[in-house]
Order: sequence, then structure tokens, then C-alpha cells
Amino acid sequence: RLHLLHNLSLLVVTGYYNDGTSKTITDYVVDTNTLSVTTDKVYITYENMFATTPVTVTAKTPDKTLTGVEVSTPPTKTSYVEGEVFDPSGMVVKAVYSDGTKEEISDYTVDTNALAKGTTSMYVTYNGFFATVPISVTDKELVSIKVTTPPTKTSYVVGEIFNPSGMVVTGTYNNGSTGVLAPSEYTITPSTALKTSDKTITVTAGDKSATTPITVTAKSLTSIAVTTPPTKTSYIAGQMFESSGMVVTGYYSDGSTAVINDYTVSPTTLSADTKTVTVTKNGKTASVAVNVVAKAITSIAVTTPPTKTNYVEGEVFNPSGMVVTGYYNDGTSKTITDY
Repeated sequence: RLHLLHNLSLLVVTGYYNDGTSKTITDYVVDTNTLSVTTDKVYITYENMFATTPVTVTAKTPDKTLTGVEVSTPPTKTSYVEGEVFDPSGMVVKAVYSDGTKEEISDYTVDTNALAKGTTSMYVTYNGFFATVPISVTDKELVSIKVTTPPTKTSYVVGEIFNPSGMVVTGTYNNGSTGVLAPSEYTITPSTALKTSDKTITVTAGDKSATTPITVTAKSLTSIAVTTPPTKTSYIAGQMFESSGMVVTGYYSDGSTAVINDYTVSPTTLSADTKTVTVTKNGKTASVAVNVVAKAITSIAVTTPPTKTNYVEGEVFNPSGMVVTGYYNDGTSKTITDY
């Protein structure tokens, strides 16, 4: 047998001599030619003599080779949303060999990149061979949104417009991923002047919405000022203050300003010692300087002559019926009797 030739310790060669004796020979030579399936004996040589030993040589079974790879059991998950990564859990992959045998393998490779919409199969690769697994990849859809960082400004005065600066809106998708939404991807309400009844701002993306709290307080007057003085600032004692031409501006807690018309003034009748007129609105005051002089007579005139105007020498003038009128620096006049 073939193994006998490779294990010479099992081969016994006996030499026979002309004296009728025999002995075991160990220094023989064995034919070292390569055996083939047609070889049926091997030659043993010793001192120009030979003998043979029968052998049986069978054809060598060729080594099996890899001929392919197959997915014998599909993965548990075959439906995906774009952006997800293929999950091979539950999938059984087998190597297929030239002798018809199959062996389960685990050192195959699959694409680990994010799946794109419309992908219909996943390639499973092993030593240059591949198999495919049918999958489906649908659109990524927004399932919810949340204001994850509130806006920098959350306190407002009536009439102000909401300022989203600093606000971060995060979307959660049906593939489990999240992402910050760009301002162009959502709308904000209310987007007009805020009212005290506005307690939250609503952020809307498609049919998904989230809210963030705000506080809106009434606009309050913080101060007033006479920004344009009245046309008339010089008076005579006793005259009434005239506000014509005067502009009073109000300053509010939201930083806005507005002309105020429903103010009050004090005093309304000016005296000689009046230096300023106080303008008041909701407890806020401003003043305007005035120049007031005392009322003084500037001229007199006999506006009605006396009843008697013809006299005889020696008579005394009789003022009866005579009216004397005094004219003042404030433009008024009155009858004078103490002339």
C-alpha cells in the first residue's frame, strides 16, 4: 500500500543466500518515482537484485474550492427609511463550495453607509463572491418637532414682534434620526404685534408643531417731554396758557415713542411769578418755560364824553356821564373810575 512506501519501518525485506540461509536486509533501495493510479507495485533493489511489493494507488481527491455565497435566511428587518443603516441581524449567510457543500459564515461584508431612498437590494460579499438581499427604502418623514433651545428674548411689551434669535428647533424623523430645522423649514405664529393674551409662540413645520413660552406685558409710559415748545411763551399775568404749536412726546417701556395730545397743564391761568408750565400725562411730567410780566395800563381814553360840556366861567367841571377807559398791556380794557 501507498502508506507502506512512506513508512519504511513497516516494510520487511529478506535476502536469500546460496547456502540456503536468509536474513533481513535493511540497506535496500526503494524506487522513489512518483506513484500514479496505474502503479500496482514498487521495486526494491539490493546488490543488483530486486524484488517487488504490491501497492494500490487511488486517485487523489482534489481540494474543494469556493464557488459562491448565498443568503439562506433573510435578515429580520428588510424595510428601511432613508438614512438608516442596514441591519444584518437574523440573516444567515452560507459559502457554497465546489463539492456541493455549504458552510455558514459570519465574516461576510455589507455596505454600512446610510441607505438612500429607492434602494431595493443589499449586497452581501465574501471572498470575491456576492449575494443580494431584497430591501425597501422609503422617504424620511418628520414625525415631531421640539423647541430644544428657547429664544434669547422671551419677555415682550404689547406691540412688539417676536424675535426668534437664539431659538433652536429640532425635528425627529421616522428613521430615528434628529436634525436642527432651518428657519425656512418652519413658520412662527403669531408673527404680528404681540398682545397680553399671547402666552406662547407656535412653531409649525408641515403638520407638526411645538410651542415655546413668552410673557407679554402692557406698554407703559415711562416719561414725557416737550419736544416742540408752544408758539406763545410770553404772557401777561392773568392770561391763559396757550398750548398751540406745542408738541408733547411720550416715551414707552417698549422703546417706542408717540405724540401725546391728552395731557393736562398747570397752571392754566398765569401769574407774574409763573416761570414754567407743567405738562402731565399718567403721572409723568415735563415743563415748558414761559415769561410772564405784570398786567399794566398803557393808556386811557374818554370813550364817552360827560353830559355837560358847556360851562360859565366860575363853574366846576361835572364828570357825570363821562366814561374813561383804560387800556392794558394784555390787550384788555376796562372803565376807570378812580381818575
